[in-house]
Amino acid sequence: MNNQKSIDWVVVSIVIGLLLFVGIGIALTYNNSGNTQKNITNYKARDQEKPKAELSETNFDFGKINVSEKKTKEITLKNTGQKSLDLFSPTTSCDCTSVQIKIGDQSSPEFSMGANSKWTGEIAPGETATITAIYEPYKMPSPGAVSRTVMMNTNDPALPKLEINFRAFVEGTRKFSQ
Repeated sequence: MNNQKSIDWVVVSIVIGLLLFVGIGIALTYNNSGNTQKNITNYKARDQEKPKAELSETNFDFGKINVSEKKTKEITLKNTGQKSLDLFSPTTSCDCTSVQIKIGDQSSPEFSMGANSKWTGEIAPGETATITAIYEPYKMPSPGAVSRTVMMNTNDPALPKLEINFRAFVEGTRKFSQ
């Protein structure tokens, strides 16, 4: 019986060791995924030198769109401030909508609703970025009038959260394959 307790203890120790090993591996993989968020410099509205975000537009209408179509809209974001403008935490209001940011010749991944990304982008003073709003109604069919939003955070103290809103009128219904 004493021998059985020793075997049980060895098995429990091995299981605990394996769980720790797997947990540490997952943590290291997550932390070293290459998608790390840089430190964001914060500014106050009273600061003399700070970033300043200016969007070419914040509202638009895709008009009528068939449920099976895909529409995109490019919006220009310019940093008219004296310090670098940081963009982070891009997301959307629906999985049928995604956003991609291009700064210089570098494009971000596409982000959608619930994106929990550590991606950041930096726009130098006087430079611009292109924000592409992508609408694919077949991913979340909702016929009729719809409104969606693309959002991201910035370090501009006057505009800490960018929001781009659009409307569309979705026609047709999604056909599901059997």
